Amino acid sequence: MSIQGHILEVRVEFGVNFKQSGAYVCIIYNNEVYQTSIAKDGGTSPRFHENIRIPLVDGLRELSIVVRRRGYFAEEVIATGKVQLDEVLREGKDHSLWPLQYQCRRTGATRSGGQIKLAMEYERPRVTATPCPQAPAAGSGFHPHGRPDFYPSTEFPPPTPPPRYVHPSFHSHPDYHYSYHAPPSPQPPSAPGSSAYSGYYYGHCRQG
Repeated sequence: MSIQGHILEVRVEFGVNFKQSGAYVCIIYNNEVYQTSIAKDGGTSPRFHENIRIPLVDGLRELSIVVRRRGYFAEEVIATGKVQLDEVLREGKDHSLWPLQYQCRRTGATRSGGQIKLAMEYERPRVTATPCPQAPAAGSGFHPHGRPDFYPSTEFPPPTPPPRYVHPSFHSHPDYHYSYHAPPSPQPPSAPGSSAYSGYYYGHCRQG
């Protein structure tokens, strides 16, 4: 996880068994120097109780500590040390005593330069869940990846009913007259020789 630009809160609490009194603390990070004021009390175990805000940089997880003292002619380095930031970045806080050392000028040997108490706190960024995009309405033609919707909606409007068919009745025919004639009733067939024609012919013949 990136720490670029996030703020590390460092409270310089106190020192323990410094070589000399009247010291102040410099914290070096990313070529920037952050320093406290000169301790007025405590002697070789001075109290500082000062807060420093340090912008973090990716890939740089170490502070350099330099304890200095102002002499009559020049400033003197009385102790140095390294502070690792892994725990505070992982847990969000680290209140520890860190060892210091100094180098003897005559022999060049490294000796203990006391300890320094730092209260470091780091607010880890909160990871917010990204809401899932809502599914588009069916048949809208929208695709979350910019592709057309090849599967249109299967919902169709109800079919339009066909026009009602009315069979033309004889009452609506324009040439039909509304007069009704009953059909003639059928006549029973006449016996042979008994028809009107046959009687007429027979009488006519007899008269002749």
